[in-house]
Amino acid sequence: MSAARSAQRGSGQDRPASVGGRLKAARKATGMTQTKAAEALGVTRRSIYEWETDERVPMAHLPELAQLYGVPVTMLLYGVEPASEELAALREMINQLATQLEGLHLDVRVLVESTGEGFSILRDLLTPNEGD
Repeated sequence: MSAARSAQRGSGQDRPASVGGRLKAARKATGMTQTKAAEALGVTRRSIYEWETDERVPMAHLPELAQLYGVPVTMLLYGVEPASEELAALREMINQLATQLEGLHLDVRVLVESTGEGFSILRDLLTPNEGD
């Protein structure tokens, strides 16, 4: 297993929270300096610094960075591997939230309809009849 791969293993709390932090951790796991990474990518060392400090996100260079550091792009972006149990759990959580949101939408719809009917009844009760 590569040094970068071993650096990405472990619990989610061990991983940096930002793209820049993950880029820095992946680079350091390979033993590469910012200067060497910059040379390998054909960019300035300042660019590497800005990416690692979250001043800029290297969207166009993410595939190259992932290859250079030996990690998947999803690890750099999100801190998880595409086939990881953690990612599967996140997908399941998103699906559950979507289902709950759909249920809330229906609840709100029923509430709006019943409130509208309630207001109509109340208006009819409070409006004096012309024949009285």
